[in-house]
Amino acid sequence: MRIQVTAEHIKKGQIDEAMSCPIALALEGAGIVEPWVTGQLIVCGELGLRETLIPTLQIREFICAFDRSEPVMPFEFEFDELQPGRG
Repeated sequence: MRIQVTAEHIKKGQIDEAMSCPIALALEGAGIVEPWVTGQLIVCGELGLRETLIPTLQIREFICAFDRSEPVMPFEFEFDELQPGRG
C-alpha cells in the first residue's frame, strides 16, 4: 500500500506527538488503525492486536526534521515494505 504524506498532513501535524505527526495522519487517512509513530517505531492496530514496524531511513529523517521544526516536503512510501519490529 502506497502512503502519501501530503502538504495538508504536514500542516496539520503536531511536533513530538506520536499520534498526530504527519506520517501518523497519512497512515490514518489510508485506513491504518490507530497509528502511533516515533523516530524508532511505527505501532498500529487496536489494543491487543498491535503490529510494530521499523520505519525506513527516509521516514526517520522526516520525523527528526519535522520535530526540529525544519522544513519538510511531502513524500510517499510503501507501507508493505516496512520491516516488522519487536514489541
